[in-house]
Amino acid sequence: MNALTSSSVRMLRTPVQVAVRQCSAAAANTAANATGTTAAGHSTQRLVGASAVSLYAKGRVLGFKRAKRNQRPDISLVQIEGVKTAADTEFYLGKRIAFVYRAKREVNGSKIRCIWGRITRAHGGSGAVKARFRNNLPAKSFGASVRVMMYPSR
Repeated sequence: MNALTSSSVRMLRTPVQVAVRQCSAAAANTAANATGTTAAGHSTQRLVGASAVSLYAKGRVLGFKRAKRNQRPDISLVQIEGVKTAADTEFYLGKRIAFVYRAKREVNGSKIRCIWGRITRAHGGSGAVKARFRNNLPAKSFGASVRVMMYPSR
């Protein structure tokens, strides 16, 4: 007798089938949240009426301000998620920005450290901004995520 029976063959799934099942389950959860009940019938009214408030927007470090041969490590270029034009950057000017990273050695009971900065001006027309940090960002921050705080207000 063959080791694989028809029931065990049905249980084998390709990665595409697994991904489709996960996507359909996520869509069902989204639809359930919109209607106010979960698949099990539990109420989710708290989620429907409440809106999530974020203290920061995400950004990505593009690198230092630079020319053809010289680079300025005291000024970093940052692309903020959802900001596509120079006009959109007006809201973020003057806002504080934080590069959060993990270090090897523990200081004051934590390995998590932060370099703070401030957004100074727009850079070009595609929504990138220039930021000055208290300490120059390390090269490992290029491509890393930063937090653009929603304070202070101008």
